Order: sequence, then C-alpha cells, then structure tokens
Amino acid sequence: MFRSWVILLGGLVVSSQALALAVFVDRPTFLEPALGEVEVVARVESSNPIRSVALTVNGRPQAILESAPYRWVVDVGGGNEEHTFKVVATDHAGATAEAVVVTPRLQIDEQVDLELQQLYVTVTRGGRAADDLARTRFAISDRGDPQEIVTFERGDVPLTAVILLDVSACMSGPELELALSSSRAFIDGLQSLDQAMLLMFSDRIVRSTAFTGFRDVLTTALSNVTATGATALNDHLYVGLKQLERQQGRRVVLLLSDGVDSASALAMKDVLDYAESSPSLIYWLRLPRPGAQISSAWLDVEGYRQELLGLEDLVIRSGGRILELAGVAEAASAFAEVLEELRGQYVLGYYPTNRSDDGSWHPIKVRVTGPGLRVRTRKGYIDF
Repeated sequence: MFRSWVILLGGLVVSSQALALAVFVDRPTFLEPALGEVEVVARVESSNPIRSVALTVNGRPQAILESAPYRWVVDVGGGNEEHTFKVVATDHAGATAEAVVVTPRLQIDEQVDLELQQLYVTVTRGGRAADDLARTRFAISDRGDPQEIVTFERGDVPLTAVILLDVSACMSGPELELALSSSRAFIDGLQSLDQAMLLMFSDRIVRSTAFTGFRDVLTTALSNVTATGATALNDHLYVGLKQLERQQGRRVVLLLSDGVDSASALAMKDVLDYAESSPSLIYWLRLPRPGAQISSAWLDVEGYRQELLGLEDLVIRSGGRILELAGVAEAASAFAEVLEELRGQYVLGYYPTNRSDDGSWHPIKVRVTGPGLRVRTRKGYIDF
C-alpha cells in the first residue's frame, strides 16, 4: 500500500510521496521581527512540474504565483506583533506541501510614549502682529522645565474651524441676518487646505454642516435660518470642541454670542474641565448683553455672573481672545480680524521631557526676547 507522511523542520513542511515536493521559506526567518513592507522569498523543490505557489499572511491570501521566482512584497503594518507567513505549493499531480514561518515581536525593554505638543503663539508689538521673529527668539518652559523647540512654523498651518453662531430668539430680526452674513468674512478667507463647519444653535442645533473646504457649501447653509428658542451656549460649545477632537491641523472655535446661557444642561465648569485637554483655540465675538440683570429658576444674578466669568477664563486659557463688539454690525470685521491673527501666528512644537501620564496639569510659558513684545498662547495641558 502506498504511504505518505509529513516532516516538520522549523519553517519547512515536507509532504507526500517520498519527499517528492518540498517548500522552504528563505525570507523572513523566525528570528527577525516583521514591520512595514516585508519581502517573502520561497524555494520549492519538486520532481514534478509546479502548478501554483500561494502565500497567506496572518490568514489573509496574497498573490498566487505560477512560476519561479517565488517572491512577494507585502505590507504587514507598523504594529509590533507576531506575523504568520504560510507558503503552499501544489504540483500538477495534485500533491501539496507547505512551509510556515512565525516572525516574533520586537523585544522592547522600555517604551517611551512621546507626544508632540503644538503651541499656536500670537506675538504682538504695539497692538500689531510681530511676524518677523526668528526661531532663536522663542523659549518654552513646561512646568518650569526648559524644552527644546523641535518644530517652528508660521501661520500657514491649515485651519480647522467651528463657526458657532447663536441663533436663539434674542437674535431675531435684522440682527440675525447681520450675524449670518458676517461669518462670510471668515468663510471667504479660507485657503485651499482649510476646513470649517457651521454650527447654529439655540436650545438645540438649528442647523449644521460637516467639515468642508468648499466655501459655497458653507455660505449656502447661511440662508433661510429662523431665530428661535432659548440659548444653550455651554452645551453647544462643548459639542463644537468635541467635533474638533477628531480633526487635524490648527483647531479653532469662533463663537458669536452675548454669552448668556439660559438652557444648558452643562455648567461652564464642565466645559472648562474638558477644554483643558483640548488644543483648540477659542475666540469669542462678544455681543452686548441685555441691560437688565439676569436670573432664572436655575441661576441667580451671581450665578450668571460666575458663568460669564468662566467663559471668559476658558477663552483666555485656550490661547484665544475676546473681541468686544458694540453690535452685530461689527461682527464681519471681527471675523476678518480673527482670521488675520491666525494667519500671523507662530506654530511651535516640542516633546515634553517631564511626562507623567497621571492626569496632572502642566502649565506652559512661552517667552520671546525683544522690546515691547506681548505673547499669547494656551496656558497648559492635562498630562494623560
């Protein structure tokens, strides 16, 4: 009776008919980790013609070759993990043999997680942008420790912005039309790699767009909006920051509102706690508040005052600023002013030397040498 058998030798499996067919994986070996693009080289020895040689990587089929050389280039990704390479040869008589190689993980005694911190720094001299400063004029400290500046750019880093417009009932009439049309000053200034989304709110989201670089999409969304409802500013400022969390580039919130919140479920402290982990800049285009003191069933006069102070603090801590408007008619020039400021910012990056990943607060200071210079950037970040 005819007998067949299987012999396993490292990455070699020999099968059937008295060693008539054998497969060897010459590369990679079981000694070397596989990362990124990997060359797989197989060798087949057979007394019969070969019909096909197939490769699978981690159980996923790759290309099937019908003639030598048996060579593949596959991308296994950048993860530090084991990978299984299996080559199966089949001859014209139907016999098969396979070879399997499992590559190991890269052994790491200690892994340090380095996360680049980026700072968007506004520098002014006499109230005007100082945009002619060299890298050597800047110094960063993190928790008081000097840091090495590893990236240095000016304001051509792309913007990703949330334009947050208060369209509650207090904005009805001509003021609403002015508020909507004024944001066009910012939209018209977007450059090819910039993106923005509109988020119009009252006590709910009245209208919003996805992030887009198409200005026509944004301006079309400004039409036929009705002012309605109370004002849930805290809730929607939080939503805007969450939307930016998944975005790249320089992230900015532009808020047009008087700042009086009458309907939010979140307190300003909740928003501030979240914002301390966000790199987003916040600019508040602040409309005049109603003349009378405000109170409600939820907050007394002092409570509203504290909420407004919290919003002011949030803006300053983010590295943005408050632009005081005498009325909605000034909003267009204020949007244009914010855009001009963003274009003139410096973008500094560094790898913190004192990371602890314990949720602690890291105060940041940026110093610039030179007479009459004033610096503004975010106040710090949460280390986690």
